[in-house]
Amino acid sequence: MVRAFVDERARRGQFSGTVAVGRHGVLVFVGAWGLADAATGRAMTPETPVNLGSMNKMFTGLALAQLAAKGRLAFGDTVGRFLPDYPNATVRREVSVHQLLTHTAGIPSYWNAAYEAGRDTLHSLAGFAATFNREPLLFAPGTSWQYSNGGPVVAGQILEAVTGTSYYDYVQEHLYAPAGMTHTGHFLAGDTVANVAVGYGAIIDGTPRAPNTGELGLMGSSAGGGYSTVLDLVRFAGALSSGALLPPQVLATVWSPPRAGAEHARYGYLWGSGTVSGQRWVGHNGGGPGISADFRYFPESGNVVVVLGNLSNAAMPVSEWIARLVASL
Repeated sequence: MVRAFVDERARRGQFSGTVAVGRHGVLVFVGAWGLADAATGRAMTPETPVNLGSMNKMFTGLALAQLAAKGRLAFGDTVGRFLPDYPNATVRREVSVHQLLTHTAGIPSYWNAAYEAGRDTLHSLAGFAATFNREPLLFAPGTSWQYSNGGPVVAGQILEAVTGTSYYDYVQEHLYAPAGMTHTGHFLAGDTVANVAVGYGAIIDGTPRAPNTGELGLMGSSAGGGYSTVLDLVRFAGALSSGALLPPQVLATVWSPPRAGAEHARYGYLWGSGTVSGQRWVGHNGGGPGISADFRYFPESGNVVVVLGNLSNAAMPVSEWIARLVASL
């Protein structure tokens, strides 16, 4: 049933990518459609790393929660405790880790002229932060909600300050490795060893067109732009189910943190949530030119739906359809 549905969308030029369904880390269904690289004719496979876009944010949320669970920080701590040299004094004094992770800090995103000028060289969180950390806040901390890529970057910098290691090394050691995610990471643009999928804006007459390689930066950040496979993400869901990454009570806080009034009701510590057929899911999506990804984990049943597309706007219709099917069973 799932294969027939995705086959039809692929036939219409509406899907290229990979799909997996699992339960408690056990693979139930997996499939791949289309080309990972039209220039070479390389086919998409379940082992192909695909750009996650903003899906990486959920890893950042878990990483900060791990540090909180170990007593190395508190969600109420201010930025200034860890980053005393942060250029914006209001951020240092008033913005909390909680606000960074719930998009209530007022910190702008890095989609600006400074980022565009330096995106081909940025490979550190300090570099990303320098593109926005002197800009004024969008609103007073805690008074509103605005989705932002800047807050997760600052959260990643706090992780680096607390652990003394890079964000990229931390998530590799404390999230990806324990979950058995062997093909997940932040890869440099042009990396041929990782064998990642190339993103495309459209499929015309059965051929992917307009690769997004010219629109990607050198490397992603703690706000997004890493890569993973559907197989790795099913393993990740299994690690959530087993408590290998965080105990259930801490995960409950990540998925539904305390509210102070401005938080989005369906967004936790860099995790989204919703319901399908009365069943709760948590996860995150990602999107951009040639990037379309969605991850939905159902905590009560242990089911997970993962859709990674290397085609603009490809994942969500597939993910929503499969999630309804899974939730109804």
